[in-house]
Amino acid sequence: MLDETQRIALLRIARDAVTRFLRGDSPADAEGSFAIADSSPGVFVSLYLGPDLRGCIGVIASRSPLHEMVASLAVSAATEDPRFDPVRIEELASLRFEISLLSPPRPISHAREIVVGRDGVIVGSGVRGALLLPQVAASQGWTAEELLSAACRKAGLPPSAWSGGAVELQAFTAEVFGEEREPHPPAEGAL
Repeated sequence: MLDETQRIALLRIARDAVTRFLRGDSPADAEGSFAIADSSPGVFVSLYLGPDLRGCIGVIASRSPLHEMVASLAVSAATEDPRFDPVRIEELASLRFEISLLSPPRPISHAREIVVGRDGVIVGSGVRGALLLPQVAASQGWTAEELLSAACRKAGLPPSAWSGGAVELQAFTAEVFGEEREPHPPAEGAL
């Protein structure tokens, strides 16, 4: 668990990394130490424009320092999520940043082992795989079964593939935190 100061610092690092990238500036040297146990957790950075997702990229596990991963993933979420066009600098002031720190995944065998809103899921079969964060099911009003079906569809598998035993199922929890308020336009000349 991170304290509030670390959460604020990571959100600032994410926003600063995207701002610098969109301006064409060189990356900043992120300050601070965010050691968590012996290894960095999985981490996802999500960007929202109003209530709508604008980009989300992450990793299940990382060997890099957390603050470096957050900066890198924030830029990737803004520019490389294949579902969206790259973020434009004009959108930056309206973006809201959210960070999800993942627990190590644990194997599960059935939907009844999932607590909606607490657990995210990973499904995999061969080279196909997908991850859905815990907040997705809660925001969509899905059951655990619907969450697993959506993850299968995202992986390019039949929606019911999770129930047949041929798909590897994992669950995880996440510490999710984001910018509390809606962003506001920068001061004149800031961009």
